[in-house]
Amino acid sequence: MVKKYLRIMLVNLVLLLTFYPYSATAAVSLKGIWHLQDRKNASALLESAINNAVKGMNFFVRTKGRKILRNETNLCYTWSLAATKKDFIWQCNSEDVSRLSLKANKLRASNHNNEIIKSTYKEENNSISVTFESSTGKRVYSWSIVHNNYIEFTTKIERKGIPKSLEWTLIYSRIMR
Repeated sequence: MVKKYLRIMLVNLVLLLTFYPYSATAAVSLKGIWHLQDRKNASALLESAINNAVKGMNFFVRTKGRKILRNETNLCYTWSLAATKKDFIWQCNSEDVSRLSLKANKLRASNHNNEIIKSTYKEENNSISVTFESSTGKRVYSWSIVHNNYIEFTTKIERKGIPKSLEWTLIYSRIMR
């Protein structure tokens, strides 16, 4: 099953890199397939982050806050990252491929609530962050090189009605360039 999963990820990345010429300036060191390092403890880390985010809430609404945040989270065991001259491209597990213009600062309609979302792309030193912001909250994904073959992936979610932001960081190792 793991081999089949990795084969699907490899095919997706090869397709991404084949059809989109890679930019030498964007996301150079992040290109490739990245695999979660501490898979056993990742769910517990995420659950702890959720509990920390709802800690300041009234006891009676804390359960609803946990449910909202659990619905907002997704644990990625594998990241596929690439870039073209115009776009940054990423894929979590075997979900749909996402892309954002390297010059992103645009509005787009969301699929589920049809609300307006502002999308931004930012590249600094050895990291890339993608931000999505709407009237109900903000989500930031950050991929940062910590070593040649290791990245930290951080997610930060701010939701209306949740007093503290939900944030967690996981370490990934490169399994393919």
